[in-house]
Amino acid sequence: MKSVRARIFLLAILLTLTLLAACGGDKYADARDIMKAHADVMEAYITGLEKADSASECASVIDAYTAGMEDLIPRLKAFREKYPELAAENSDAEIPAEVEKEGQRMRELAARMPAATMNMMKYMADAEVQAAMQRMSQAMEKMGS
Repeated sequence: MKSVRARIFLLAILLTLTLLAACGGDKYADARDIMKAHADVMEAYITGLEKADSASECASVIDAYTAGMEDLIPRLKAFREKYPELAAENSDAEIPAEVEKEGQRMRELAARMPAATMNMMKYMADAEVQAAMQRMSQAMEKMGS
């Protein structure tokens, strides 16, 4: 009888510890996921713009970025509300160690953006690129609402 009680007690302790670990686990796990997804979309966009050698290719890259961002916008809005300390507006704020890797990746991508944008500028007079930019602008407006 004593052995059964001891086993039940031990099982209860293990279940409690498991529950506590699950509930109090990694505060920033979902933040890392959305930051990674956002960085993946940005990296594809920047790399695409860097390599684009025609207006049509540039427009395709912009459209792919727009589609990727449209999928992410609801998650990014929730992210900004849940983690205001990580929002882009707080770029001067110290990044928690738990998301430093993702923050570093975003900084590296941001450093590549000006050169990628300069390559895109060669094609800005093209109607297809202008239409893609308009679609992107409309999608990005949803971020603010």
